[in-house]
Amino acid sequence: MVRHNPIRPKTNAGTQMPTLKPLSLMDDPAAKQSPPPYAELFTAPASGQPGFPDRVYLLAAAIFQNNHQQKSASHRLVNYGKKEGSALPKVKEGGMDLAAYELAFNTLKYQELLEDILIDSCFYLAQRMPDEQMGLVAVMLYDFQDRKFLPREHRGEELIQEVLDVEDCLHRFKTKLAASLARSRIKHDLLSIDCLLPESLRRNQERAGSLPLYAWVNPLKSRQADSLSCKSCCYGQIQSPTGQGTVKVTCGNC
Repeated sequence: MVRHNPIRPKTNAGTQMPTLKPLSLMDDPAAKQSPPPYAELFTAPASGQPGFPDRVYLLAAAIFQNNHQQKSASHRLVNYGKKEGSALPKVKEGGMDLAAYELAFNTLKYQELLEDILIDSCFYLAQRMPDEQMGLVAVMLYDFQDRKFLPREHRGEELIQEVLDVEDCLHRFKTKLAASLARSRIKHDLLSIDCLLPESLRRNQERAGSLPLYAWVNPLKSRQADSLSCKSCCYGQIQSPTGQGTVKVTCGNC
């Protein structure tokens, strides 16, 4: 009796079994998600932002000092010294005063939030600045967070030592200040600090931002061609509704 041995196919000795790919967290689909909220506060690029000249900060600080909300001693977190009608510093360029008033107004709107940041980050307790200088700290802190805590670019303007000292202190605390702002936004579930404002104020801001700025051209003091040369600054010309040939110059919010 002959036993039948089935012929088995020869295998190539060089053939290798497919290797298993090791699993890692990088292959987890759940790990490939969008970055966590408020991550831009800590991953901002290193390039600077324009900011304002030093004299704008001083003027905005004086305006804030004269108009800030003064709380009772039991509810006062930050002391700004005596609230008195001090003289406002003079600025050379006409556009600086407008920028200073806008900066001071924005600081007044978010005064409570800025004070919470100064306390929560331990800036107010660690720096030991004079009370009269805290108004300058407040306006510069608002501008600092508005620039995503990026350094300010100097464009050859006049430098003032008082402003530089406050700026240096804020820069040394920028990580703690940014973390404090992020905690506040997460705590109150805010997409931006504008959500802290009352609904009526936010609505008024939106309306104000969409309104044009108007200016009358006096032909006795300047020529119409000279007045219309500001078109490069987002200004435009429209016909006066009075029908007397007077020209209005308007500017959209650019």
